[in-house]
Amino acid sequence: MGGDIDVSLDCAGFSKTMSTALEATRAGGKFLRAGKIDVKPLITHRFGFSQAEVEEAFEVSARGRDAIKVMFNL
Repeated sequence: MGGDIDVSLDCAGFSKTMSTALEATRAGGKFLRAGKIDVKPLITHRFGFSQAEVEEAFEVSARGRDAIKVMFNL
């Protein structure tokens, strides 16, 4: 710890990301480490991979009103 950041958060859990976050955190700062996040509940839309479906997915994503996470089924 010796950086300028007051609070750092590592959600990846890899040794490199944790050490980078720790290095960036100031002395006396807080380092928060979280486990894996289940993103499945965040997936609001699923699309195939045809040209039309990809275009629709980007349109839905750009509107952003009801899209949290758009997923392509390959």
